[in-house]
Amino acid sequence: MSINNIIQTILVVDDSKAVSEYVQVVLEERGYKTITANNGSQAMVMAVEYRPDLILLDIMMPDVDGYTICGQLKADRKTRDIPVIFLSALNSQFDKIKAFKCGAVDFVTKPIQVEELTARVKSHLTISRLNRELQSSNRDLESIISERTKELEDSNKKLAEINARLEKTISDYRAAKERAASDDEYKAKMLSKLSHEILNDTNVIVGFSELIKVTEDPDRRNEYADCIRESAGSLVSSINSVQEYNNVIIGRTIVKMQRVNIGALLQSVCQKIMGRAQKRGIEIAVNNEFSDGAEIFTDEMMLTSILNKIISNSLKYSEKGPIEIGASNNGGTAVFYVRDCGIGIGPEVIDHVLDPFVRGVKTCDNSNKGLGLGLSIVKEYVQRLNGEIWFDSSPGVGTIFYISLPINNGNAKMAADDIKAISFGGTSVLVGEDDDVSFALLNETLRKYAVKALRAKTGKELFELYRQNSDVQMVISNLKLPMMNGSEAMKLIRKMSPSIITVAQIPYFSAEDKRAFSESGCDCYIDRPANDLQVRELLAKYLLRK
Repeated sequence: MSINNIIQTILVVDDSKAVSEYVQVVLEERGYKTITANNGSQAMVMAVEYRPDLILLDIMMPDVDGYTICGQLKADRKTRDIPVIFLSALNSQFDKIKAFKCGAVDFVTKPIQVEELTARVKSHLTISRLNRELQSSNRDLESIISERTKELEDSNKKLAEINARLEKTISDYRAAKERAASDDEYKAKMLSKLSHEILNDTNVIVGFSELIKVTEDPDRRNEYADCIRESAGSLVSSINSVQEYNNVIIGRTIVKMQRVNIGALLQSVCQKIMGRAQKRGIEIAVNNEFSDGAEIFTDEMMLTSILNKIISNSLKYSEKGPIEIGASNNGGTAVFYVRDCGIGIGPEVIDHVLDPFVRGVKTCDNSNKGLGLGLSIVKEYVQRLNGEIWFDSSPGVGTIFYISLPINNGNAKMAADDIKAISFGGTSVLVGEDDDVSFALLNETLRKYAVKALRAKTGKELFELYRQNSDVQMVISNLKLPMMNGSEAMKLIRKMSPSIITVAQIPYFSAEDKRAFSESGCDCYIDRPANDLQVRELLAKYLLRK
C-alpha cells in the first residue's frame, strides 16, 4: 500500500514457508511490498538492511524465538522504532502479555484471519506514520525556537571553558595558599562555598537539559532554556568571583591609572544596574556634587567594580527603594557613597562584613546565592587605590557605604603638551585593519610620534606577522577581521607573549564590539577610526612605562 506515492514495506518472519507465502499474497494484493525471513538471525540482518515500515514476527522459530528477536530489535537504535506484530498459534494471556512486555504493538493468532490481519497492519502503519509526523512537527517546533536552542548549545560549549577556568581558579588558589597565613581555613571555606554553588547550578543545568529532550511544549522548552541560562550565568559568576578575589590578593591585578569622568562613571554604573532594579520595583537615584566634566585620576575598572558590587549588595538586601549613588569633593578627596533603605546589616555579621565568605542570613530577592566575596574584593580594590572604606547601618532602616579616594591619587597625569613633545622613535606597533581609510588615519597619527606601523589585513596575517617580528611592543586591531577575527588572533598572541600590550579598535557606537572586547582579554580599547588624543595617551600610558 502506498502513502503519498511511497510504498510501505513489511518484513514477514516465519519459519513456515506456506505461512510466509500466504501472508505475502494477502499483503501484496493490498498494495504493500513484502520481504521475508525464515529464521531469527536472518530477520535481524534484513531489519537493519531494509528498515521496513512494519515487522510481522512468528514466536516459535527453530533458532531464536520471536520474543528474543523483538527484544533485540527494540535494543538497536536503528530498528527500535519499527512496530512489531506477533503472529503465533500461542494465544494464552501469558503469551500475549510477554509479547507486549518485550516491545510488540499487537498480537495476531493463527490461523490468520485476512480481515483481522490487514486491519491491524493498516492501523499500526497509520499509528507509525502519525508518530513520524509528530516527530517532524517537533523538529519544526525546535526550529521555531532555534535561538533558544542555540543559547543552550552555547551554554554547553562554554562548560568546557568553565571547567578550564575552574582549573585555573584552583591553581590560583594554590598559589594564594603559600601567601595566606590562615590558609587551611581559607581553603576549607573556599572549596565548601564554591562546591555548593557549582553543584546547585550544575544540577539545574543537567536536570533541565534532560527535560528539554523529552518536552514537546515550546513554552516549557523556553522556560527550561531560561533556567539553564540563568544557572550557567550564576555558575560563571561564582567562578569569576573566586578568580577575581584570588587575582587581587596574590597581586596579579595591576592598577592602571587614567583620567575618569566622575559624572559619566556614575551614570554608567547606574545604567548597568537599572534593569535588575526595575524588576524589583526599586528606584536608583544619582547625586553627583562634582561639577560637569570633573575627573578623578584612578583605575576605572576597579572603581566601577567597587560601585557595582556595593550597589548589587544593596539591591540584594533591599525590599524597597530608593538606592542612591553619590559623589562629593572633600578637600581633594572624592567621597563616593551608596545609600539604601534595606534590612540593614545584622549583628551576627556586622564586624566581619568586609571579610571573605561572609553573607547576610537572608536576601530580599530570594536568590540566596553567592560566595560572599563581593565586599571583600571591594575592600582590596579600595586599598590598592590608596582609599578608605567604611559604613553605617541600622537594622530595618538601611545601610550607607562610603568610599574615599584621592582625586589625583599621588600620581601626576602627564599633560597633553608634554605628550606632544615626546617621540617614540624605534617603536614598532602591529596594526590589524582590513579597511584602508581606518588604517591610514591611525598610521598618520602614529607617524607623528615616530612609531612604525606594520599592517595585517586578516587575523591569520596578524598572528603570523607577530611571530615574525619579535620587536613589536603593541598590537592594535579591529576585532572583526576576515579569516580569523581580531579577538581570536590577539588571544593567540597573548598566549605566546603574555606581557604584550593588546588594544582593540571599536566603532564608537558598537555595543556588540564592546561586549566582545570584554571577552577578548585586551588591555584597553580605542575608537575606530582612532582620534589623535586617544592614540597619544595610549602610547604615553603603555610605551613610556615599558
